[in-house]
Amino acid sequence: DIHTDFLAQILFTHGATLSTKRLYNWLSIREGPSVLGRDDKSNMEVRTWLESNPEIQKELFLEGLYRNLRDDSAPMIHAIMQHLYYISLPPDFGLWTLDKAIQLSDTYPKVSEHLLRHAVYLYHNKTYAEGLSRSVLVERVHGHESLEILLPTMLDPPEEIPLVDSELTEYDRRVAEYKAKEIHKREQWISHVQANVDALRENRADPRLLYSLATVYLGLRSDSKPFTERASGVQRVREFLDKNETLTQMVIASFRETVWRKDIPSVEDILESNSKSQIPLLAYPYLVGIYELYRIDHFQIKTLDERRKKIALTIYHCYHIMNIQVQGSEWHPELVTSYPEMMSDVLIQCVKSNLRNKGKSVTGLHSLVYDQNYEQVAHRASLPLLQTFPVRCSLNQIEALDYLLWSALKHADRKSLQQLIEKKLSSISMNVAQRAHWMAAALVLSAETYYHQLKVWFGSSGQRIRYLTKFFTPLYEIPVLTDGLTPLALKLLIKLIGASFGPYRGGGGIVGLEWKASDLVARLINRLASFPGSDASQTLKELSSDESLRHWQDTIDRAWDSQRVVHRDTAYQHLDAEKILLTLSNEAPAGPADLAALVADRLKEMVVQIPTSSTNDWRQYWNEDSHGRPEKPRNENSCRDALLSDLKERLPEGVDAQPESRYAYESRADIRVSYQDFSVPVEVKKNSHRDLWSASRDQLISQYASDPATGGYGIYLVFWFGKEHTQRSSDGTCPTTPEEL
Repeated sequence: DIHTDFLAQILFTHGATLSTKRLYNWLSIREGPSVLGRDDKSNMEVRTWLESNPEIQKELFLEGLYRNLRDDSAPMIHAIMQHLYYISLPPDFGLWTLDKAIQLSDTYPKVSEHLLRHAVYLYHNKTYAEGLSRSVLVERVHGHESLEILLPTMLDPPEEIPLVDSELTEYDRRVAEYKAKEIHKREQWISHVQANVDALRENRADPRLLYSLATVYLGLRSDSKPFTERASGVQRVREFLDKNETLTQMVIASFRETVWRKDIPSVEDILESNSKSQIPLLAYPYLVGIYELYRIDHFQIKTLDERRKKIALTIYHCYHIMNIQVQGSEWHPELVTSYPEMMSDVLIQCVKSNLRNKGKSVTGLHSLVYDQNYEQVAHRASLPLLQTFPVRCSLNQIEALDYLLWSALKHADRKSLQQLIEKKLSSISMNVAQRAHWMAAALVLSAETYYHQLKVWFGSSGQRIRYLTKFFTPLYEIPVLTDGLTPLALKLLIKLIGASFGPYRGGGGIVGLEWKASDLVARLINRLASFPGSDASQTLKELSSDESLRHWQDTIDRAWDSQRVVHRDTAYQHLDAEKILLTLSNEAPAGPADLAALVADRLKEMVVQIPTSSTNDWRQYWNEDSHGRPEKPRNENSCRDALLSDLKERLPEGVDAQPESRYAYESRADIRVSYQDFSVPVEVKKNSHRDLWSASRDQLISQYASDPATGGYGIYLVFWFGKEHTQRSSDGTCPTTPEEL
């Protein structure tokens, strides 16, 4: 199969350098590897590479668990092994799964349970079980309460439930066996809780027991989910304890009392544990206690002392359980809005704790950008967090940097942010990925200041531009990233990203960077078209002729047309009665349109009068020989000055006409006719000029008439000196009369 051949090449060439997540994705390059023959050459090559990298095998297996986590263990393991091409595992794989189960028992209890279950399975089947024995299993899980309770049910499962129907499938048998184990495990749990009733009542229960019960309340245990995902915390505990109401109320009351225990972890303890990817045993019970206090009486939370409030906020943010919805969860936004200074202090400490562990992603900053309750917190915390953000960070921490930069752009003092950006960019040890994101923020902040620096640094580097694109394409739109961009900033972004990514032509499926980049460039072009000024018009003109953006040519040209309409509509002013009366009496013009009509009318008069006047006005436009006969046309400026002199005499009082007047972008029209605060450019060309056919478009329309004072009006005037002097067009056309031209 061509896909599997390609996969084998990728593995042998780059497999060792790919992250676990990307490598797992690559293994999905074709559907259904299980139907392929084990002796198929390409499949054998894939398996050979995987089997020669045992440590990578283990990490891929763990990645599969995270992605496929569900209650039914056997089908899940089967799905993972199918994804891994049914490779042979390392001899010590069972021992590794046991150690991993212990390592993750506090932070990822569901994953930990599945790992322990698989370790016991391998022990029973004597496969990949080197160094694994019953005594090793018992000794290793000792002291890890959740695993210590589960292990006996796995080592010595209850007798199989008799099957009445002899035609039941193997899957049915497994399900029945699994249900029996779950019932037995639940009974053991209830017995364990009942044995600790006095300790629960007296607020001295073992922290390990409280931790396990708190994970039930929060819905973090796989065996606490047979009921509804939307169940309240109390309902989860009640169901877990087989609807024993007395025992349930005892546990819930114990949670509330946990808030007052003397051995609750301090803020410093929580931060230290978090930096090591650990969690104090009383952290979740304490948090559940806060939920319960608020559920019963909202006012109780505000009566807590500052230390206890800080502990609750620290646990909440360090362990990122924002999406857990249970009754009483409203306590958090209430504290955030009531005590923004305290919340800022807590958030800064939590993020610093996460950043100390470079291998750990920093989550929980989403609220600074998207949650209105956090506006005051974002104003206080964004810059201090950016100041302490390390210039050398891991790639999985870049997302945290983006949230902080987006938040600062929305809420921080812009002058202080600019000073910080300059300080950070001066660091020579900052890696390319992080520098790209700081530069992207600089572009939003002040494109005029950093334009040339950004243009040179990003250049045509594909990887740097991908980082830039990621910064501007968050999961949810952030208006500050694009709404405040000037035409200059939009121009740079369109040129950089548009040259690397064309319009997306793919079908449906996962929204990847190519799709996001295409959508971003289209939005930036349309945003540029919404500006009424001449800056936007000139920018679109430049982009339209940029060869690197040829794939976007149609989009840019449509935007350019739209921008002209926007420009005219914005510049248009309704006339008052006095101006209308002046216009009707053939006196002062009322606006650019009226002035353009007035000048055109006077020029048409001159077209008739110049060749027929008794004073031979036409001689002003020719060089003559010694006998006064026309010899050749005069130069263009001389013709213009002659025309201008006669035109001035025909204009009403107050209307001025001047040669070579300056317009937008330092461009100069041949004649500028003006009245008050508006004007009309007149571009003059001899019929022999090489730009005869293009000047109306490239000079008059795109440069002079784009000035706001013109209202989009302009006049193109050509001096006709006969067909023999006429410049041919690009297609060879050569008019023989002025009317043809």
